[in-house]
Amino acid sequence: MERFIKPAALKSSLEKLFSLSTMTLATSGEQGEVHAADVYFACDEHLTLYFFSRADSQHSRDIHRNPRAAATIHADGEGWREILGLQLRGDCAEVTTPKIWEQAWKIYLEKFPFVDELEEAIKVNQLFCFVPRWIRLVDNNQGFGYKEEWQVQDVLNNDE
Repeated sequence: MERFIKPAALKSSLEKLFSLSTMTLATSGEQGEVHAADVYFACDEHLTLYFFSRADSQHSRDIHRNPRAAATIHADGEGWREILGLQLRGDCAEVTTPKIWEQAWKIYLEKFPFVDELEEAIKVNQLFCFVPRWIRLVDNNQGFGYKEEWQVQDVLNNDE
C-alpha cells in the first residue's frame, strides 16, 4: 500500500539508511539497455540525493539522455532477517546552479570529509542529484518480505 509522505518525515524515520555511504544507481541507455553503478551519496532534508560522477561514465551519459532512474540503498546482512534497504524511483539531473551546488557540496563534505583532499578528482567530475518520487522500504526484521511504500510529496508544492 502506497502512502503520500513529506520528505522530512520520511528522512527522519529512515535516517539509518540515508546515513549509509553508497547507493546503487540504475539508468537506461540509448537502446534501452540498463546499467547499474555504485556511487557515494549525501542526502539533504528534502530527500535529494547528491553524487559525483565523471562526465564520460555510462550513467552520466544515460542521465543526460533520460533523467528517469532507480536506486537501492541497503545495509549489509548475513541472514535473511537482516535484509534492510530502500528501493527508489525518481529523476536525476546534473547540478548546474551555483547556489544549489554549494549547498550540496557542504552536505556531501559533511558526510565524506575526505573528499576535501580530492579537489583535483572532484574537478573532473560532475555533481548530480537524484530526486526520488517513490520509495519502498524492505525490512525482513519485521517479517519475511515486509514492505512499506511511499509516494514522496513535492516539497515545492506542499507546506512542511
